[in-house]
Amino acid sequence: MKKALVLCCHGIFHPKGYFVADPRYIDRESPPLELDKVAVYFEQMMATAHLLRNGAYDRLIVSGGHTKPTIAPDLNEAESYWEIMRYLFSKSETNRVFLDCISRDSFENILFSMIKFYRYEGEFPGILDVMTWNFKKERLQIILDTLRIKGHAIGVGEIEGYPSKTSAQIADEIRHDPLHRTRDFAEKRKERTIADFSPFDWICYDEAGLPPSAGIMKMLEVLEQMEKDNNPQLPPGFKFPWEK
Repeated sequence: MKKALVLCCHGIFHPKGYFVADPRYIDRESPPLELDKVAVYFEQMMATAHLLRNGAYDRLIVSGGHTKPTIAPDLNEAESYWEIMRYLFSKSETNRVFLDCISRDSFENILFSMIKFYRYEGEFPGILDVMTWNFKKERLQIILDTLRIKGHAIGVGEIEGYPSKTSAQIADEIRHDPLHRTRDFAEKRKERTIADFSPFDWICYDEAGLPPSAGIMKMLEVLEQMEKDNNPQLPPGFKFPWEK
């Protein structure tokens, strides 16, 4: 049984030397809170590297797409993180890393990482764990459980007073729609999209890897239809392609 770890990205490390988290901060020095967040992201990178290098996982997926299309349309989160992280690994270890450069939210971080793993390994991981903030741990665990994926959310990093909501409140925000199918989530993804986009576009994005299975394509069709219908509920009897 193969184990994979997903590192959820939270912004773009710009090659000109700043972190793109909010358009308001693009032309000036980031305020203290933003700099504190960047320090947490480095902490998450180090924790992720430690786990992979010590053999806890067979593969690492660094996940994050073109989430700042108006100010950094040519840059994505995963590649910007990897430009920093690659110095933490040996050459053989870098061969165990995949980049998901498409995901626009936490749900897609997990879903697309599962698909990425399948396309390059020919099977789904038996366990998929997710690295995130401490305050998002419960929220990410809800997504994993709803997708019926065996895995745990791993929380790393805290900032006193941030966020203003509790972990439970942040988790409760998605309990009605853990698969992010309703309009609020769809609109957020649209804001983070560089062009018209659907999961089918992503399937054609990779130049290499196995073609998607019929089960993956059927799942994407179902999820896309749920979004069109503003419906958070899976059809009765639905099974994800990794369920046996």
